[in-house]
Amino acid sequence: MSIPETGSWNTIAREYDALIARGDFFRTHLLDDAFADLVGGVSSRRILDAGCGQGYFSARLSKSGANVTAIDGSDELIACAKERFPESPSLRFMAGNLKDPLPYGDGSFDGVVAHMVLMDFDPIDRAFSEFSRVLNPEGFLAFSILHPFFIAGKTEKSFMEKILYRLPHLSLSRYHTAFARSWRIPGTSHDTDAYHRPFESYARMLRDASFHIEDVREPVFDARALSGKSNAMKLLAEIPPFLLVRARRCAKP
Repeated sequence: MSIPETGSWNTIAREYDALIARGDFFRTHLLDDAFADLVGGVSSRRILDAGCGQGYFSARLSKSGANVTAIDGSDELIACAKERFPESPSLRFMAGNLKDPLPYGDGSFDGVVAHMVLMDFDPIDRAFSEFSRVLNPEGFLAFSILHPFFIAGKTEKSFMEKILYRLPHLSLSRYHTAFARSWRIPGTSHDTDAYHRPFESYARMLRDASFHIEDVREPVFDARALSGKSNAMKLLAEIPPFLLVRARRCAKP
């Protein structure tokens, strides 16, 4: 798999910031509340938001009482974050590449959140190791990604589905093989890369970084939220677009 340039995110940073600010349908109606529920209570806890983007979830964590340090590989997204969410003693932003060693001491945080970022770059095994290092004993990691089925699949409609006016289906020909694909976030003008990895590869990297998985969630839309949407969207009442994982740091054997 190729390694994407952060320049692509710098290019679309302002467009992406505007998209999130006006309310992305997927995040507003499904993802963010599901992920916040997985993260759980953060009051008075030291949280690293790894891959914070334009900072909206960092600000949400801060409002929930967390002491948040937020980092992202895009200078332009960090600039957007600082403009939209003023820094304070409980909310700080900085630019930094998650493929490099994190600039924090061992055991600096009670929790690490990585919200919709781990499918954006490669390799990620070092990031897992660094998350483990900067967590205190028994610290937690929570991350969300595009569901591997969702990245690898393609919405199609068979002849019978067409003549019987049925919903389309998700066609999947590659799952176990890791690969990169370019895609364009709706509302932006340039492609970014998304990296497909089977779930077992995430589980293996968590194990190698001394994490054990506590919870896995595959949220789907309430069918009522999809009323009036396209038939392809209506599939998402059954096919999860996101995969959410919570893991706990454990002592090395």
